[in-house]
Amino acid sequence: MQSSWDFERLSEACNKAGCILCRLTGETTRRYLETFKDEMFTDVNVRAKLRSSRGFCNTHTWQLVQMGASLSLAQAYRDIITDEIEQLEKDGGRRRQRWFHPKNGEELSPCPACQQSNEALTRFVFSLRQSLPDSSFYTLFLSSHGLCLQHFHLSCTLKPLAASETWLPL
Repeated sequence: MQSSWDFERLSEACNKAGCILCRLTGETTRRYLETFKDEMFTDVNVRAKLRSSRGFCNTHTWQLVQMGASLSLAQAYRDIITDEIEQLEKDGGRRRQRWFHPKNGEELSPCPACQQSNEALTRFVFSLRQSLPDSSFYTLFLSSHGLCLQHFHLSCTLKPLAASETWLPL
């Protein structure tokens, strides 16, 4: 029997409707956004990360608005827009055709919430793969709705953390 936070969360998700991984990554992302809304929007490092990504993606921006984070977003986006205006003034209008594209060689960071979601998904996939050989978890998993096609494919193709990972025979 395994004992880890991810194992417990996977086990609980097996008792709920829908794809286990969709549910868990969605919950993790919502928790991240709630924390941003309530606490992290004033954190200097978080604001720097937001500036390097030029904000959240459209989906996560609107989720934050629906969660009541308009003031937090306004403060964060004021920094981003101020940086962009300064960059445009510094460039002297030479980048008019590509205002909001990165400069040559500069890469935008991904949306922080998307990055958090992707990291959580990877962790949950590995935890799921490590949990399947456990007979009690396997029974729970069989009685669940399982995985959506996208997460099934990802679970089958994502490189394992370690070569010692065990799979059940198909």
